[in-house]
This record gives sequence, structure tokens and C-alpha cells, in this order.
Amino acid sequence: MYHYQGECRCGSATLDLSLPKPLSEYSPRACDCSFCTRRGAAYLSDPAGQLTVTFAAEPPQVRQGSDQAVFLLCPNCERLICGVIADGDGYIGAINCQASAMFDVTLPSTPASPQQLSATETLTRWRQVWFPVMLNPPLILAQSAYEHQAPISVNPTTKVRCDRDD
Repeated sequence: MYHYQGECRCGSATLDLSLPKPLSEYSPRACDCSFCTRRGAAYLSDPAGQLTVTFAAEPPQVRQGSDQAVFLLCPNCERLICGVIADGDGYIGAINCQASAMFDVTLPSTPASPQQLSATETLTRWRQVWFPVMLNPPLILAQSAYEHQAPISVNPTTKVRCDRDD
């Protein structure tokens, strides 16, 4: 496993990333929706890896698009850090490569157009390519405008592990 540590540009969110390949071998996905293009977002994930994000304070949460994912912003500078969904008793997500200087390597982006997928297809795709995410402190995700139930809370004792370590 390759381990990378960093923080958002202002230091209010720390990032710990484990990947099975070197960072230089990845091609972030540049979503073409207006929300992501305004922020210059390009997302990286690998289901065999893991991301841990620690926030200094409660991060702003934004839902948009299909309203399924929650986008977490830095509580200080409001830089887009990652998108997550609750999945089972944990989170899965993708990190925005514009969130931290640890991504200042030149990674060519691959265009992505999730707007072309149905909500079900989008969720299926995310479950195939996103990695486990640990959020510190554990968060209650913002409720969807379409949900009529209580916000999803993840058990704070849940730990996600990588199956292999080189």
C-alpha cells in the first residue's frame, strides 16, 4: 500500500490516503456538472484503498445533482474536500484532487459525466469505484431534500481496514 498524508490548503482538514498503486498511476475523474466545474473538482478513488478525513470543526455539507451524495467542504476555507455516501455501516467516497497540495503532481484528468446516468446507475457506479472513507469526527450526513426520514448516522466505532498492506 502507498500512504499519503496531507491537509486542505488552509490546514483545517487533514487527509490520510492509502492506495494500492502510486498516486502517479491514477487518472482523476473530472465531473462535468456545474457544481464540480465551478470548483475545478477532479475526483480520485480506488475501492482497494482508504481515505480518512479529520475535520477541525463541523464541515459544511452540500447535496446537489442526484441528491444522493453529500459533498464535504473545509470548515474554514470551504474548499471541496470529498463526496461521500453512507453505505452499509460505513461511508464510501471520492476525494477532490484540488483539496490538497499532496495532489500537486500532474495527474491528467478523465472526463466524467454522471448526469448521463440514472440515480440508480450513479449509485451502482460509485459502489464500484469509490473507496471506504473514515470521517473524524463521525458525522450525521445532511438529509436529502427527497428523504422523509431521519439523517443517516454511522456508528463511530466502525473501522474500515485495507485487506492488504505491501
